[in-house]
Amino acid sequence: MKSGTLPSGRSRALLLLGLTALWPLSALRPAAPVARAQAGARYSEALVIKGQDLGSLLGAGLDQVQVWLLIDGEWRREVAQLDEKVAGAYVETEDRLLDADDELAFNFAPGGQLASVGQTPPGVLADAARAQIAVTDPLAAGGNPQYFYAFAVAGAAAPAVQPPAVAYDATARLFKGSGYALGLADQDQDFFIGVRELRLGGSETDLLDRLKIRLTLSASLLGQELAITEENLNDTLGLLGTDLSADPVKIGPVRSLVGGGGTLYAQRFSLLRSLGDLGDLSGGGGIDFGLKDTRISLDLSPAAEGATYRDANLVSGVKVDGKPDVVPASPLPAWRELSFPMGRLLILTRPGEKAAKASAYYKDDVALDGNDTGDGQSWGDAGVFAPDAESLLASGFPGEMVVLPAGSPVTAAGLAAQYLQPLQVVVTSSGSQPATPTRTALPTGTLPTAVPTAVGATATASPGDVTLKGTVFAGTVGSGQPLSGARISFQPCNPHQPFTALSGSDGSYQLLLPRDYVISCGAQVPIEVSKTGFATAIQSIPLVDLFRQPQRDFALAAVPGGKAYIPFTLKNAPRP
Repeated sequence: MKSGTLPSGRSRALLLLGLTALWPLSALRPAAPVARAQAGARYSEALVIKGQDLGSLLGAGLDQVQVWLLIDGEWRREVAQLDEKVAGAYVETEDRLLDADDELAFNFAPGGQLASVGQTPPGVLADAARAQIAVTDPLAAGGNPQYFYAFAVAGAAAPAVQPPAVAYDATARLFKGSGYALGLADQDQDFFIGVRELRLGGSETDLLDRLKIRLTLSASLLGQELAITEENLNDTLGLLGTDLSADPVKIGPVRSLVGGGGTLYAQRFSLLRSLGDLGDLSGGGGIDFGLKDTRISLDLSPAAEGATYRDANLVSGVKVDGKPDVVPASPLPAWRELSFPMGRLLILTRPGEKAAKASAYYKDDVALDGNDTGDGQSWGDAGVFAPDAESLLASGFPGEMVVLPAGSPVTAAGLAAQYLQPLQVVVTSSGSQPATPTRTALPTGTLPTAVPTAVGATATASPGDVTLKGTVFAGTVGSGQPLSGARISFQPCNPHQPFTALSGSDGSYQLLLPRDYVISCGAQVPIEVSKTGFATAIQSIPLVDLFRQPQRDFALAAVPGGKAYIPFTLKNAPRP
């Protein structure tokens, strides 16, 4: 065993603004241990382990993977959830095999002991592929690790059906966790995106107006400034090939996944992790426009009157009563807390270095504002303001939200300290794979594009290596024109520079892929093809298919030129 350490109504007035745009075989031997920090507080925390860190378990069927604890000499199986990803995005199902980009999630529990070599739970072979997961709390005295074990079990029976940690009512678009209910907006009916409803402690009182988004798009080309809000943001992002949909992707026994990168646990949740897409609206690539005066904030409803708002800069707090208050704008608070009779809502963030220009935003004012969205009022409206999108995104808001029952002794400061110093996880794997299960057919379609890698690596052919070869076309495979100078790249899933090749004048290429690096990615091998002026293409090739048929042709689509017309809602501009 190797060892080591890793440390809208729809009848909206639209203005069409013309802007020139340039779019822009499984591992059988021990694997070196990998350590990663786990984000979140200890209260109701789940551990998330990347597939690439599970070493010898890569390629196992999802139903074969089990997580166990050894406590007082007795093995206890833990509820676990395997989530598949394609090109960085969660999917309901892919190929039902553990790939490098997939994630294993299970709840953290104390007391896990170190197992001896070959010691396994009942029914698990001594040489079964295993991953020892050592978890250490950097804030705990002594720093003694707790141990979890993941096994790939041959012939394992289907796991017992576990109720979801977060239930979902599809008709009401309502998620229900332990102590909270969260309603997500449907743009086709609510005419905005994001969160529209929040209830705590089993109460039927809706405490939320909505999550507000404020952006000013400055188009120096025409000397105009246009407002973007949660009501028209998705229309704009849609032209860039993305959106912030919060539709459920997967409802599981440990967590529920939603579009936009949101994750909901029993007592905590995060939303809109894909707000990084806002960076696509900030210009560059010859686009003469950018974003300024940006804001994201959580605005409560009049039903929240009487609540208390606190943050790391204002521990004494202020009442949510519709009357203006003075709340420090800097530094950005690591925690914010809203206390209600039925429970508490904590917001934890980790601002990055680029958030220096951002400031805390707070507005409590019952006065009706005809330029506002939602109910036109501000009730304890808390969030972040920044002069540009980069600073706003670096602020980390809205971050992680934690729901505490009324009277809980858990403090906001304590949770924030843990959030800033996450659990440390060291994974060491060993053992051999069970028989490779039957594969499920992969869905067809074009995967999202990625930034091409510019640095290549060379290799010397050895037995078992594979030479990927074929032709790159402009347009469509076979009928398009051969494309020279295209970069074909493979990034191994263990530490190494990418292996790359360039297509020749006839569009042909050859790329040597060493066997050990190819199998590091498990069941799927990602190949990226790129060239300036063309949209990058990514194909995830099944491992077995790659070795059987290394002849692969690719096609790149030319970047569209001309005008891109972006719609904006002006009826509420300017925004407060």
